[in-house]
Amino acid sequence: MKVEVRCIRSRGRPLPPSERPAAIGRLRIQEDRKHALGRATLCARLENFADPLGGLALPELSDVHLLWLKDRQLRLAGVEHVDGCDFAQTWDVQVVAC
Repeated sequence: MKVEVRCIRSRGRPLPPSERPAAIGRLRIQEDRKHALGRATLCARLENFADPLGGLALPELSDVHLLWLKDRQLRLAGVEHVDGCDFAQTWDVQVVAC
């Protein structure tokens, strides 16, 4: 489904609402085996529509879970891996089209 995502944090620190740029793409949530963790985990990916190779618009969220869902909005929380470090991250998601 096509969505607009706004990240609540940057490197684990909260961003003010005015500093949360929107990323648009196709949301995919699926279980994936993470060899570094030695287990399977639920992952959320925002695939970039502009990239014909299916690149990601945002870093993947691992150990993702749904915080709330209402109408065409939802909030996902998980862990993103950036520059060799893991950070808490939350996505505010608005469904644009199914």
